[in-house]
Amino acid sequence: MGSINAQRFAHKVSEKVRSNELVNMGEIARNVGYAKSTSLHPERITKTKTYKKLAKPLLDRIDDEISEVQAAMSKKDKNNEDYRVLAYSLDMLVKNKQLLSGGITSLNVFVLPSEVMSKNGIQSDNVDSIKSIESKSIPS
Repeated sequence: MGSINAQRFAHKVSEKVRSNELVNMGEIARNVGYAKSTSLHPERITKTKTYKKLAKPLLDRIDDEISEVQAAMSKKDKNNEDYRVLAYSLDMLVKNKQLLSGGITSLNVFVLPSEVMSKNGIQSDNVDSIKSIESKSIPS
C-alpha cells in the first residue's frame, strides 16, 4: 500500500482529531519516523496518495457532520445559546477538515503601521510599492 510512515502518520493524526487533542503535524511526523526536514513541511506527507486514502473516511464523516450542523444552524435563532454552540462546533469541524486535508487552519496577515508605510512611501492600495519594499529588504 504505500509508505508505512505515511500510514502511521495518518493514523496518529486521525487519533488526535478524534480525541480532540491538539494536532501538531510536524511533531507527529517526527514521532512516526520522518526526518526533521520533512517534519518542517508536513504538507509533503498530507499530499501523498497513502495519506489521502487513509484520511478520506474521516474527512467524509466530518463533511457529514458539517452538513448536519449547518442544517441545525439554519433552524436556530442567532441570539440563542444553542446557535453559539453550533457555530463553535462548525468552526472546529471546518478547522479539523482543513488540518486533515492539508489546508490552512488560520491566516496570519501582517499590517504595517502607518508610520512605517509613510516613511517608506507605501500606499495601502498600491501593491507594487509593497513588493518594491519587500525586494529591498531581502538580501541578495
